[in-house]
Amino acid sequence: MFDTIFGFVFILIGLCGAVLGVVLALVLATLVNQSGLDWLPPGNAEPLTLTITVLGETRIIRHHHRFDRDRRAVSLVASLPGC
Repeated sequence: MFDTIFGFVFILIGLCGAVLGVVLALVLATLVNQSGLDWLPPGNAEPLTLTITVLGETRIIRHHHRFDRDRRAVSLVASLPGC
């Protein structure tokens, strides 16, 4: 009985933390984007407007997922000689 209750509480705490993190990221990105901050990247002669994008970056997430899958495959192959 207690394991079920604690599991539910831990899942609820995790979901609340995830939602709070997403909301905080969106709020901070909006504040930075509205502030009009400029930065001078290395090798550029004129500053660029600093822009933070949170939503719409699914291409980066998909690329990172592919990299993670490839890394696991390389780790598996590298560990085979030890078997």
